Amino acid sequence: MLLQGFLLSYKFFQTTTKKCLDSLLPQAQSCGVTISVGDNASPDHSPLQLSDYQDRLCQEHPDQSEILSVSYFDQNFGYAGGMNRLTCNSEADWLLLIGSDTVFAPDA
Repeated sequence: MLLQGFLLSYKFFQTTTKKCLDSLLPQAQSCGVTISVGDNASPDHSPLQLSDYQDRLCQEHPDQSEILSVSYFDQNFGYAGGMNRLTCNSEADWLLLIGSDTVFAPDA
């Protein structure tokens, strides 16, 4: 059974999305879950910070780098529209829609 997580990010990368990913990625890797992040046309520095985060992940934790994919939208589609764009090509059996301000407890 394939599970895929989807996280839609909009602004405030350091205070929301980063904390979410830091709590989620180690657990996702241990469960074989892939995570797709979409930046919903953030007007601040969040797209650059997300790109830097992904680059650092690839360098510091090569074993986790394949579980994270990132998409950058050129316009804000809202939560539902952004999630629809992220999930439309998924072949997973189960989809987990994640709010960017979610922080996962250990062993969640």
